Amino acid sequence: MQYKQNEIVYLSHGKQKFHVQTCYSVLSLLDLMQREQYDDLDIVIYTDQPQQIPQHPRVHPIKLDDAMLHDWRGPLDYVHRIKLETLRRATSEIGPPFIYVDGDTRWLNIPHEPFAALATADSKIMTHLCTCISAKVKLQKNSSRLTFAC
Repeated sequence: MQYKQNEIVYLSHGKQKFHVQTCYSVLSLLDLMQREQYDDLDIVIYTDQPQQIPQHPRVHPIKLDDAMLHDWRGPLDYVHRIKLETLRRATSEIGPPFIYVDGDTRWLNIPHEPFAALATADSKIMTHLCTCISAKVKLQKNSSRLTFAC
């Protein structure tokens, strides 16, 4: 799959309420994209329920099977390891930079400034940030700063 320059990555798995949250988040972003006539963004969703994902040319579900999710939880059955493994997989499949977003996000603006910051960031730094075991991207409302925690 060839993606656009800008990618948003989601993880949607487990209970129905998490799939509904992700669907709402994706629809809020698609609505903004349509209103602004912005087409330079792909939405990649790693999910165990691809049929729950909105059908749209910019939305790309990637199936996670039950065995994989079980393996990713590890021997202590730690559910939050799934997010870290998803980030690792997205880094390998999509390549940095991308923005990971939790499914309970409601979009108020297209993240033009964070994408611009990512586009000018040093590729070695971006690769390090994207592969950190606890990589997070925090988008701050009304701010041109991009904060990375690693």
